[in-house]
Amino acid sequence: MCLEVEIYMLRLHLHIFFLCLLMALSCQRYPDPYTEGVPAFVSIESHVQGSSVVMTAVLEKALPNKFECGFYYGLKGTEQKKVEAQLQGSRVILEQSGLMSASNYTFKAYITNGRNERCSFESTFSTDPEAPPVDPDDPSTNPDEPETPPTDNPEAPPVDPDDPSTNPDEPETPPTEDPVTPPADDPSTEPEIPPTDDPVTPPVVDPEEPTVELIDFADEGMKNACVEAFDVDHDGELSTAEASAVKDLSKLDLSGVYAASFDEFRYFTSVESIPPAFFKNQLLVSITFPASLKTISSQAFEACLGLTHIEIPSGVTEIGSWAFCGCSNIRTVSLPQTLETLAEQAFRACSKLESIELPDSMTELHRWMFYQCSSLSRVTLPENLRIIHDGALSSCYSLLEVTVPSGVLSIGYDAFADCRQLTDVYMLPADPPLMGTTAFNTNPSYMKIHVPASSYDRYLSGIGWESYTQYLMPWEY
Repeated sequence: MCLEVEIYMLRLHLHIFFLCLLMALSCQRYPDPYTEGVPAFVSIESHVQGSSVVMTAVLEKALPNKFECGFYYGLKGTEQKKVEAQLQGSRVILEQSGLMSASNYTFKAYITNGRNERCSFESTFSTDPEAPPVDPDDPSTNPDEPETPPTDNPEAPPVDPDDPSTNPDEPETPPTEDPVTPPADDPSTEPEIPPTDDPVTPPVVDPEEPTVELIDFADEGMKNACVEAFDVDHDGELSTAEASAVKDLSKLDLSGVYAASFDEFRYFTSVESIPPAFFKNQLLVSITFPASLKTISSQAFEACLGLTHIEIPSGVTEIGSWAFCGCSNIRTVSLPQTLETLAEQAFRACSKLESIELPDSMTELHRWMFYQCSSLSRVTLPENLRIIHDGALSSCYSLLEVTVPSGVLSIGYDAFADCRQLTDVYMLPADPPLMGTTAFNTNPSYMKIHVPASSYDRYLSGIGWESYTQYLMPWEY
């Protein structure tokens, strides 16, 4: 009895096991458009020519070809036919011909994984009507046949235009002598044609037809990314008009794109701001900014090792923190007079930057702005400068001399520290600025701080200057 129970329980367990296995196999998971993050359709359009149509639908982003897609279409009011199409990145395109002329159709796009299906909204298109046949005997359908004016008297004989007797409107012409017609090959009878400089008639150009100027990208990866983000007419190209309409760069996805050039950025004439970290770690060698630019956000070009020259256009008022930090191959930087804020560490560790001239519109040197710019030998501080913050020019090993403008009120800790070749500092303020006690630490022992002769005693007793009295030298300027 116990053996029979055990056999029964074994069979029951095996039955349950195989049942669960079948259920698991039947529930094998496939990609589901509703759960795999497949984007929705953002637009659907049609282009009709005669009895042919090209239907196009656009998804929010590109998808792999493993998804089946196509269109439903049919005469309005009838059942739609399902036709499979090719998925090309983010676009579904289908061309159909042989449609009924002068007819209204409805259509919608679909995408499916074999189990679940997502459709776009429904739209319509109308095919062109066929041209009516031409009846050679019907002047209303034969434009080449002149229309014969009607006569008031239907019984009147036909009028011969050469017979004055049947043409009452034609005055009688007295007979004239019949001149002798000269032979056709007599050159004296041929009319003389005046010479013209340009016998070829130039083509007529429609002044109202706009000219589409396409942008010729130097870098194919950057072109593909821009076309994917901003190609409004879906022609696979980017025109200057499409670029100039862009105001926000956030749709431009540079992940996986390592572009060497973006001089075509100059065509984006409505862009006012570069988002944070937008070009970070790119291989950019050159970039040309649009004249509309006003803000370069934080970390925008951090660690772009290919950049050697930066020219910021007039109109830019702010460059964010770390914006060009770690761009170790930049040698020259041109800053506009409109620049008001150059945030902290903006050019930190630009180790090949040799010189910089800061615009007079700036009033502060923010913290660690040029820290570790080891090749920086010359810096021109702005005339309206008021505050030099901590470490602003620290570890600039090649800096030889610096002139502090007359309006400076304070100099922070380590502001000029570890500048190993700094030999001459020229102080123009009549009153000694408040100074952090380590402002000139680890600089050469032979460094001289030249102060106005009339203010020499005040510098000797100035706050924070007690550590550097041995370096003070009175001078006239």
